[in-house]
Amino acid sequence: MPLLGLGPRPRRQNARTNLRRYNDKVIFMLPLQKGLEAFLDQHTKPTPDHADPRDIETNGAGPKSDMPDRTSNDVKPLKVIIIGAGIGGLALAQLLMSAPGIHATCYERSDGVDDRLIGFRVMLSGSTLAMLKRKLSKEVWAHLALGIGETPEGGEKIEFFKGNGDKMFVWDSDPMKDQFAVSRWQLRQALLHQAEPVLRVCHAFERYVPLPKGGARVYFTNRTTDECDLVVGADGWDSNVRKQLIPNAAIKDVGMAVIYFKIPLTEESMRLLGSPIRSM
Repeated sequence: MPLLGLGPRPRRQNARTNLRRYNDKVIFMLPLQKGLEAFLDQHTKPTPDHADPRDIETNGAGPKSDMPDRTSNDVKPLKVIIIGAGIGGLALAQLLMSAPGIHATCYERSDGVDDRLIGFRVMLSGSTLAMLKRKLSKEVWAHLALGIGETPEGGEKIEFFKGNGDKMFVWDSDPMKDQFAVSRWQLRQALLHQAEPVLRVCHAFERYVPLPKGGARVYFTNRTTDECDLVVGADGWDSNVRKQLIPNAAIKDVGMAVIYFKIPLTEESMRLLGSPIRSM
């Protein structure tokens, strides 16, 4: 997820200047990154291995940030534009809604929020889910918790099979065992809850232009614009934000593909599984 703190555009466009410009953006981002880390670490307690985040107690303290209070009369809030309302963009938007001194807006290109509620599941660590439970509102977490699957005794694992059914290998490392299967549909549905104040649909990103005094103006294909201090590219693997920021970066085909599919759960399909099944 590219995070861009955009400053003045340099005059020379050679490789060294481009690298320096990129480093300047990263340096600009560091105070926000440190502040967000402090915000997310507030009221953090060690999470036991394989502990179900739904069972972890929170101390009830509201989110409090160590970031400087930028809401005073003489300092404007830090304005953040998030491009893309997938699970990454929405998760960041939800967290920034609770962080003082930040005004975030999440722009989505589609004409609605329900047309992308598809997919299978994602794997999230117990510590990630525990952090979300602490920082999201109770209402949002209640929706999210409904999509967390039951974890088998001993933790999660992934088994790989050949087309003929022969087992190739098992991935059951310690980090994998601490993963929880979360319904992607339910996760995004939860993150959309209460997101109306910061979500703007029908806004497809076109380009950004650095402003002379810092920050950027973002242009959308519907001929509207918005200005901000920081642009976050959360628009997927084919990110248009990344293409403008790092035009030479390329997606490499590793020659492998993972295919997910769904079939009706019937008596016949259950027999094909050949092993006990469990809830996602």
